[in-house]
Amino acid sequence: FIFERIKSYKLKRETDTCLKWFVIKNEGFENSERKFQKNIDSSENHKSRFSYLMNEKDEFFEFFNSVIENLDLTDSDSTLRAGVWIKPENQNCKIASLVIDLKMKDTNRYLSTSLKEAKISEKGWLYLDLAMDLKRSRAGDRIKVYIWNKGKEKLYIDDFTVGIGMKN
Repeated sequence: FIFERIKSYKLKRETDTCLKWFVIKNEGFENSERKFQKNIDSSENHKSRFSYLMNEKDEFFEFFNSVIENLDLTDSDSTLRAGVWIKPENQNCKIASLVIDLKMKDTNRYLSTSLKEAKISEKGWLYLDLAMDLKRSRAGDRIKVYIWNKGKEKLYIDDFTVGIGMKN
């Protein structure tokens, strides 16, 4: 195998003026990455035909994992934002969480919000969103965004978005 390391690598971003985000990664599971394909499901979906199914064996679903230096924070407010729609098969399940985890050299910063804190609901789908300030982060720090299925319940996940907030 031959690899070339490029120092100026940045994750591509698209502008979403409605949400006021620079979208880094967006997944509706219609034409998903290979690593997601084994759990694609068509029995439940939020807006389109497919969603991702976390079954009872899955405790974590890592959606985003990057070092800070790969994020293009130019013209941004240096805030990482994440949003996802989740539909638990058991409507009483409220302990699954959306998590942003920043591993810094000396400390870890961790934010989470659970299904019971969801403010938006559509046909059994609950919307979770989080934002974390990255102003104190350094180039080698690592940021992760994932679903933590604490109760190991059956969950459907759709329309997952990670982005960086625009400057006001």
